[in-house]
Amino acid sequence: MGEILTDYGLTQDEQVVMDNIIETYNAFCKLERQHPDEGRDFTDAVHKMQSILALRIARRSYPIGWPMKR
Repeated sequence: MGEILTDYGLTQDEQVVMDNIIETYNAFCKLERQHPDEGRDFTDAVHKMQSILALRIARRSYPIGWPMKR
């Protein structure tokens, strides 16, 4: 693989994605609420994206149990 990993187990490109997710979340939190559920819904979406990135770490670390399909 030869990719340089961050301290979080992400590649540098993946870390950029994670940083953008965090930046987006922080910006969203500054918006005025329009509905009582939107904060939870947005947080759920953030967690889904983070889970997808975490699976990339699992696939690299344990390719037999978490195979890559191309």
